[in-house]
Amino acid sequence: MNYSKDIERCVEYIEVNIKRNLTAEEIAAEAGYSLYHFSRVFSLCKGMSVMEYVRSRKLSLAAVELFSGKRIIDIALDYGFETQSGFTKAFRKAFGYSPSQYAARMEGFLQMGSKIDIGGYMMNPVIVQKPAFKVAGYGIETNVAEGNYTKDIASFWSHYEGENLESKMYDILNPPKHG
Repeated sequence: MNYSKDIERCVEYIEVNIKRNLTAEEIAAEAGYSLYHFSRVFSLCKGMSVMEYVRSRKLSLAAVELFSGKRIIDIALDYGFETQSGFTKAFRKAFGYSPSQYAARMEGFLQMGSKIDIGGYMMNPVIVQKPAFKVAGYGIETNVAEGNYTKDIASFWSHYEGENLESKMYDILNPPKHG
C-alpha cells in the first residue's frame, strides 16, 4: 500500500498546527490510522518518529524566528516549550549552539554577505528527465586506499587562492553555452 499521500497530508497538518501542542494520537487520527500503525508508517517514510519530526520542525521554525527580534522566551512559548531552559536544551541538542549563540553566528555569516537558507519550507522534489550533457572540472589525485582522500580534497581547497578556474576552463574548452 502506498502511504505517501496520507503521510504528506499529516505533514501538512503538522505545518498548519505547528504552534499547537500536537500529539501523535491527534496526527494519527488525521490519517485515519491507529497510533501503532501510524507510528510505524511515519517512521518508515520519514526516518524518525512523528514526535521527533514535530520537534525538529518546531526548532527549525524557531531558528528562523530568532532573527525577528522576538525574545527567546517568547519564541520558546510560541512553539510549545514550557521553559526557556527546556527550549535552549532542545535547541542546543539540535543545532549545537544555544539560541543566542546560533543567532550571533548566523548574523555574522549574513554580515559577511553569505546567503543562508535556514529552512522552514517544505520542498516537493520532482524528478525531471534531461538530455545528456558534458561536465568539465578540475581533478585531483587522491589515495582512497590510505584513507587520506578527504584530507587531499580539503588541502586542495585550502590552497585554492581564487585563481579564476572557471574562466580558465571556459577559455580552454570554449563551450557553446553555459549550463
